[in-house]
Amino acid sequence: MLKLALSAGRRRALEHFGIPVPEESHKARNTAIGAAAASPFLGMIGEKKLIHDPYLNPEIPRFENHKALSRAARAGDVLVTTTPERNIWKSLQEPMSGTPFYHAQPVVGREGKHGLTMQAGEAFEDIKKGVPAAELLDEGGLLNVNKAMKMYPDVVLMRPKKPMTKAQGRKFGLRNIVRSGSEYNNATGTKAWLHDIFVPKIPGLEKLKPCGKGGENICSTMPAQAYDEVTGMKVIRGKPSKRIMPADLLRSDALEVVGASLKNPTLQGSAKLRRAMPFLARGGMGLGLGAGAYAVSEDPAIAAAPIGATAGSLLLQRALKDKNSVPSLAIFAKELAGGATTKASRGAFLGKRLPAYLGGAGLAYAGAKGLQHVLSD
Repeated sequence: MLKLALSAGRRRALEHFGIPVPEESHKARNTAIGAAAASPFLGMIGEKKLIHDPYLNPEIPRFENHKALSRAARAGDVLVTTTPERNIWKSLQEPMSGTPFYHAQPVVGREGKHGLTMQAGEAFEDIKKGVPAAELLDEGGLLNVNKAMKMYPDVVLMRPKKPMTKAQGRKFGLRNIVRSGSEYNNATGTKAWLHDIFVPKIPGLEKLKPCGKGGENICSTMPAQAYDEVTGMKVIRGKPSKRIMPADLLRSDALEVVGASLKNPTLQGSAKLRRAMPFLARGGMGLGLGAGAYAVSEDPAIAAAPIGATAGSLLLQRALKDKNSVPSLAIFAKELAGGATTKASRGAFLGKRLPAYLGGAGLAYAGAKGLQHVLSD
């Protein structure tokens, strides 16, 4: 932005003294616009195919129903599912991945004839009260896979290709319960989504980021990091365990499919369309980013607006006594898409959060514009 402002000032000075102004080169600007437009495709470098999606791979074995799948589940397995409802996170993930499988849960043990499972954040209240993970695993209270999966139409049961020992299976279960003792982390989900789009999957990159602390979990990073901690297994080569998305489990060379239980008789949309979706979605995002880069090149002060909006939101958050009283944009959008907004949340967002975003963006833009004029005079 400073460079563009100085360039404009130099041009005005030359014009003031009647000196011919050389024709401006747009090479740098065009390069920046092209780079912005191409950036969403970086995440496809080194990305594996969806080899474990039962709708794209008809050779995957089928269970008769969820109950049969539950009987086959054991500690160390992982479940990957579709979800019946449409929400903001699913709307963001599905086009980029090309698969409707959106959710993941580990199998942490067995009780009777069925596997036991839990999802991210499920043990939050118990762990907060000081209940040991071993007690939660051994003394009941966890749902078996059949009951837990009733709300999910389609379920894939996966298992590490390298068999886990009984001791490793138990440790895997306990690590997941400990991780489930922290609330679902939306920031981790956002980072994983952005990593999936913009960072290549080059072998070796998975070692650059160690497993996160217990509180840094979404549904898919919870079992992925537990695998890493217990056996050193990486779900995807070239991608850290703390950035694993549900679709990555369906791409993994380290996992194999035990079987799938499908309630949807056919895939919604052709297989060709599913395979084309990531290219179309990334192309659309690239067009938006390219257009944004062009707008900034025409008026560099625009770049300050999102920074100001974020700052305004953070200042509001610091001023609030009840940090959860005003939903953020991501949470409000998620509630809105899922039809779960309340009159109170709508009023808090529209009356407090939105003005903070707009006010911060406006002040930042005005300040940047003023600085731009000062530097160009």
